[in-house]
Amino acid sequence: MKISSGNVKLTKLKGAGRIYWHLSCRGRTCYEFVNYMLTLNADYSEKTIEGYAYNLAPWFVFLDEASLQVAEASDECLLKYKEYLEWKHGVSRSAKIKASRKLMAVYKFYHYFSSVRRDIFNLIGPSGCNITSSITSHEDQSFNYLYPYCYRRIGRSSRHGVRWTPDQSHKCELFFALTVGNEYISRRNRLLVEIADEVGLRCGSILSLTTDQFPPLNESDLEKEFIYITPSSQKFGYSKPFPFLVELYLRIVAFIEGERRDLVIRFNNSSDKIFLNYHTGKPLTQAGTSSLFSRLSRQLKWPNNSGLHSWRRKFAQDFNEKNIEDRRRLGLDTSHDALALDLAARMGHESIQSQRPYIERAMQRYISKRTKTFSAQLADYEAEIAHLQKQLKAYAVQDEVDLNTPRRVSFD
Repeated sequence: MKISSGNVKLTKLKGAGRIYWHLSCRGRTCYEFVNYMLTLNADYSEKTIEGYAYNLAPWFVFLDEASLQVAEASDECLLKYKEYLEWKHGVSRSAKIKASRKLMAVYKFYHYFSSVRRDIFNLIGPSGCNITSSITSHEDQSFNYLYPYCYRRIGRSSRHGVRWTPDQSHKCELFFALTVGNEYISRRNRLLVEIADEVGLRCGSILSLTTDQFPPLNESDLEKEFIYITPSSQKFGYSKPFPFLVELYLRIVAFIEGERRDLVIRFNNSSDKIFLNYHTGKPLTQAGTSSLFSRLSRQLKWPNNSGLHSWRRKFAQDFNEKNIEDRRRLGLDTSHDALALDLAARMGHESIQSQRPYIERAMQRYISKRTKTFSAQLADYEAEIAHLQKQLKAYAVQDEVDLNTPRRVSFD
């Protein structure tokens, strides 16, 4: 596959079972681009790297047309590049989203480029650099500081944002509501929620789980923290394993050998799917399951978009907040990309761009919690200072009284 624009050509090459990206300008290899693509192979899938290649290549077209070298980039260049993209593609919402992705690719490239070109100083950084960006900092930063020239509030990184997300109190409320009625339905629906909440699987992946994936554990398995299961149905045809806590695994086994076995005997059903319809004995469908949880959420008077998928959002939220805490405690990188890589692996995603709404929300919640904690500590310190000042004032008054009080002198 080849993509060419003027003097710049982007080529997708296949060899030795791998994909390689080559960029040439005026017949010469752009080694800065090629080496960057090679470094991405360690952390990203072929599909994700392809997105990086297509988003970054137009920058080299712009540099060629502007007669600029890679190391001559600056904020002024990025602003002109943004205007260049507007001129070529317009300013519609979709055009702005695509332009922001291209600009993000440039910022990430220069983050890499500055790390390998130690002979170039002040190329990119939060202040006093040619390119202004906090992407080189390991501190928590908002999107606007990471990518200053990207468009804002346009759904820049994902087709969807993070909508209403339940918390532990909602889980208790739902489970209490599920205690009423048939025991099989109650146990089944609680397990559906627990898998979405604790593992983060999509509805279709949960419903694809089979009984042969959950045999009774032997003694050595019981000592493990997780048992890895690969759902047969995953988005985009992935075949990723997901960690199930042993406690959750055992609850699923108990359900298979208990309530589910009774239902299978009643219907003489041979299906290997774990989750079956109580009235027909057939495997649950995704549409039927979505409808079921939509009805439950309406009964509990929860907001819209609070079906089974909302528990996957809760999983992402809980995972992010714990990950931020752990990384800060260990002094590790807490940048958006570092957090997104961890979350993508647990959510079954290839692209880290899908994680940005989750990451930004987690950052906001983390900062809010930290602010409340610091405010409470500050209030305690202020109260303690006020108490000490009051004591000092009392001591000063007592000292003055002691100095002004005549003392009786004894001549005995």
